[in-house]
Amino acid sequence: MNYIKLLNAAFEKFYFDNRLNPTHISLYMALFQEWNSSRFAPDFFVNRRDLM
Repeated sequence: MNYIKLLNAAFEKFYFDNRLNPTHISLYMALFQEWNSSRFAPDFFVNRRDLM
């Protein structure tokens, strides 16, 4: 899993999609970090309180 390629693809989407705002981007980054912490498992647990 090349996380740099995944992040670059996401940043490109963020740049070209005017519907996305900083809240969407922040949520994506937080979820991406949790996914990275779980070693990119197909399924991973997210605790809302911890994520916020």
